Amino acid sequence: MIVLLPPTRTLIISQSEVVAELSQVTQQVHPARQNAHCPLQDADPSENPPVPTGWTTKLINPDTVQNMLHYSTGLTATLELAETNGSRYVFSSSKNYYLWNTASQDGWHILNVKSRNELYTQLAKGKGGLKLEELPDYGSDLEG
Repeated sequence: MIVLLPPTRTLIISQSEVVAELSQVTQQVHPARQNAHCPLQDADPSENPPVPTGWTTKLINPDTVQNMLHYSTGLTATLELAETNGSRYVFSSSKNYYLWNTASQDGWHILNVKSRNELYTQLAKGKGGLKLEELPDYGSDLEG
């Protein structure tokens, strides 16, 4: 239940009413602008599989993450997905896809994915959906 308190009266509305209202507003957005807020999604979502469960395209500080990925791997990264309750990111570089775990500082080249559709489909399969090759330790040449 949400309670809004304007200066002169109290209005009580249910969460379902808020969701219904937001749904109507979202549907009124011009179709060409629906994905403008999220450049990581393809322009026509009807042609693509949905974002896999447990992952999101809505990223906080994507430039910071892309810089971290570049520093950690040496690759110019374009962020694709972030794990919703974890520390992994999927990024692309030079038409290849990569998985990076910020907690362990480990990364892998995804061998069986060449498009966003394939990425979403393989991630949705869960364990075993991706064929991975470990990235070399990019920072090892700096260690003493």
